[in-house]
Amino acid sequence: MKESEIKTIWAVPKYLPYVQPELTNEILSDAEKQLGYKLPKAYIELLKIQNGGYTRFTLSGDTGQLFGIGPQFPSIIANSLADYTGTVSYELHGLIPFDGDGHWYICFDYRSGSADPEITFIDLECDEEEVIADSFNAYLGLLEIDVNNVYVIDTESVIEETLKEISKITNIEFEKPDFYNYGYADYKGGYKDGLIWVSPNQVPDSFIREEDENYEQLKPAVVTTSLRYPELSESCLLISFSDNNIRKEFIKVLTDSSIKLQELEDLLDFD
Repeated sequence: MKESEIKTIWAVPKYLPYVQPELTNEILSDAEKQLGYKLPKAYIELLKIQNGGYTRFTLSGDTGQLFGIGPQFPSIIANSLADYTGTVSYELHGLIPFDGDGHWYICFDYRSGSADPEITFIDLECDEEEVIADSFNAYLGLLEIDVNNVYVIDTESVIEETLKEISKITNIEFEKPDFYNYGYADYKGGYKDGLIWVSPNQVPDSFIREEDENYEQLKPAVVTTSLRYPELSESCLLISFSDNNIRKEFIKVLTDSSIKLQELEDLLDFD
């Protein structure tokens, strides 16, 4: 993974409850003492940029994250696998999860005694384990942005005006934007037998939901904007589709009009 990609690995907007306080040498030292292992340098460098949260570079397009180091959930120092001892056929001592959902985890694997741990995937329900990279740096090289079925409109118009223009061309009626899932306006509309979603590239830098435990404390942090894809201009809009059939038809209809779309993959250069 290039240095430029490392700097932009974190998803925008960041979900504040999953981001730990700024990483300090003292916090890191205490964590490594608790864990009993030195953490990989590349992992620490990422946490110095942002101490945990969702990442836009992931494995095979799945939602990804890196657990930070701190008092909030999820934290690398509060994801012990001890409760699963005896429930799976492989040794759990020496596995330190840094991503996962409680059923599966991606772990630093110190079981061989190496100071530079392998990266191992474990499935606690299916009793499976698999080494997926020989180091954290190698693991980072496996990550990629999911650009499948995503297109871009580069426009100087505000999103509401572009949606009106799309509606006139396609007869789509867009619903009120959903802010809950991602922290930015996500417009959904029915087209033929499928759905399309339109959202902006420039969005709030971070978000939090009202029901979150630290809402009043963290809400003041939501004050700036950033780009979901810093490779694109702030005026770009992102469009995705529920299936390929409506995608092809929708793109043709817009292409025959004044609105042009480009594949996101063509606009991101990660070679």
